[in-house]
Amino acid sequence: MFGTFRRVSDLMIAATKVCEIPYLYHPGEYKWPKLEEAYEVLCCGDPAGIGGVQDHRALSDTAVAGYCMLSMYAEGQYAPRLILEAYA
Repeated sequence: MFGTFRRVSDLMIAATKVCEIPYLYHPGEYKWPKLEEAYEVLCCGDPAGIGGVQDHRALSDTAVAGYCMLSMYAEGQYAPRLILEAYA
């Protein structure tokens, strides 16, 4: 519906648990991955076709985030409509 906003779960929070990139300053914890880091872990073969170059940052970020989301959703690691209690 036009003019409404629907909360969804944060993609990078979900990617934190999947990517498991060690947090340098807190051993045993994982950091929120940068979008590029999550893309490398989740999307083999560069499906967004950026080739490591982001000519138009907003457009390539959108494509990369979309592929990360689809990859985690397909594996049951991301539920878009889940509202996290911390952000509700």
